Amino acid sequence: MKIVFICGSAQPGKDGVGDYVRLLALSLLKMGHQAAIVAYNDKFVSAPETVVQSANDYSISVLRFPVNFSASGKLSAASNFVDAFSPDWVSLQFVPFSFDKRGLSRDLTPHIKKIAKDIKLHIMFHELWVGMDLQSPLKLKLWGKLQKQLIKSMLKQLKPNVIHTHSQVYKEQLSILGHSVKILALFGNIPLGIMGPKFKDLSPLIFGGIHHGGEIKSFLNWLKDAAFDEEKNIHFHFVGNNGVYTKAWYSELKDAEIPYTEHGIQAETYISELLTQCTFGIGTTPYLLSEKSGSVAAMLEHGLPVAVVAREWVPIEKPAREISDLKVVKWHRSLNYNMFLQQAQQPYNGVEVTTNVFLNDLKL
Repeated sequence: MKIVFICGSAQPGKDGVGDYVRLLALSLLKMGHQAAIVAYNDKFVSAPETVVQSANDYSISVLRFPVNFSASGKLSAASNFVDAFSPDWVSLQFVPFSFDKRGLSRDLTPHIKKIAKDIKLHIMFHELWVGMDLQSPLKLKLWGKLQKQLIKSMLKQLKPNVIHTHSQVYKEQLSILGHSVKILALFGNIPLGIMGPKFKDLSPLIFGGIHHGGEIKSFLNWLKDAAFDEEKNIHFHFVGNNGVYTKAWYSELKDAEIPYTEHGIQAETYISELLTQCTFGIGTTPYLLSEKSGSVAAMLEHGLPVAVVAREWVPIEKPAREISDLKVVKWHRSLNYNMFLQQAQQPYNGVEVTTNVFLNDLKL
């Protein structure tokens, strides 16, 4: 199979979707397929360029356009690039703000239609529209209505052959619009490495950016009760770029007299070993959006059960069914600690699993 991915940016380590596309493309290459990438709105380049990005002895051709490059220039060059590659599929990796700073790109749909022509089209929705939840301010809800209309129009005009998303709740929202959508699980960006011995302490871990909100104090009280029952001490671990909301966790941990270690930004091998040594992971992305978290995906791939300690997030348009098949556990005060630990899975290669599902779903 030959496939061209179209995303916003392709700067390694600076764009989550770009990194996702690169890893997926590399995985396809390892399985004997061919892939190329078009970065349509790349703020990390100042002029159009075609480069080769390599990893693990595999190379991918990448066409990158700066943000301020003319729409007609992008369309012409991208069309020529795709025609020369002659793919079986064009895959649009959709995030509203990747293609327009306001998340309201009006050029994207007609451009994709002309670039793809009669080639089979796949769309992966990494994001939908802002203001989807009841808790959002009015400004975001109104903004989101415009984005939603653009998505409805895009799907009506492009008629993609296959639609994917990472998130069950996003699948339900697109289903409400009348579209058939398949789940393609997000994978982490930390390859499985050395399996370290488990820490003797009860050792929760938070990896990556921390979101605001969540009942931190109540969670720590629950954790102290579990540690008492297990006759263990508690030692928290923070790794990666946790962000400004880490302060709330540090403050509550100090009040609860629970020690913690700030590992900071580390090499993939270091993080992988740490993930296998800890008792369980903590996700701070709202429960229904946890499938969108690369950090949560990495913890699951390393065999950790994951508890979500996060703010409430309730979609305005309720799903047609209760979303209960997520791989993570929504923490609550009555959660049984030992039953929670039993949610752990065997470690697995998330990129490989996702690539196989991707290929299977595209075999129409």
